[in-house]
Amino acid sequence: MVLHTPLNTADNVKMTYGSLHTPSNDLIELPVIGDEDTTHEVSLEVVYNVIYARVEETLMIVAQSIEKSGLRDSLGAGIVLTGGFTKMEGIRELAVAIFDNLPVRLAKPNEMEGLFDTLRDPAYSSAIGLLKYAAGGYSPYEIDVNKHMRHSNEEY
Repeated sequence: MVLHTPLNTADNVKMTYGSLHTPSNDLIELPVIGDEDTTHEVSLEVVYNVIYARVEETLMIVAQSIEKSGLRDSLGAGIVLTGGFTKMEGIRELAVAIFDNLPVRLAKPNEMEGLFDTLRDPAYSSAIGLLKYAAGGYSPYEIDVNKHMRHSNEEY
C-alpha cells in the first residue's frame, strides 16, 4: 500500500530486493495500483524502510505475545523463526535485538526421504514440521496449559 503498487508486484519486490541491511539509492520502476500500464520510480531505500518497519513490527508483536504469555523464562532453547521471511538478509540479527538477546535460529525443513527440492525451502518449514508432528515424528510428551508435562495419551 505504501508503494502504491499491486500486491503481487510488491511481494516480488520484497523477495527480490528485501534486505534488512543498508539499502542502496538505486531506483526501480513499479506499476501503479489500478493502472498497471503506468509506472513510477521508487528508491530502494524507500523499499528498505517499508520492509524494515513491517518486519520490526511483526517481531515486536511476537515478542509482546511471548512476554504476555508468561513463558519467556521457559524458552531456554530460544526462538525459532520459520517461513519465507527468514530468507531475508539480517532477519536473525534484528530478531536477536528485539527478543532481548534470546537465542534465535532460522528453521528450514529437516531432511527427510521423498522431500521435493521445492519443499526444502524455509518457506515450507512450518508446514513440514506440522505434518511431521501430526505423523508422530516428535516426542509423545507435551506441556499443558498449567505448565505440567504430560504424555499425549494421558487424560486431563
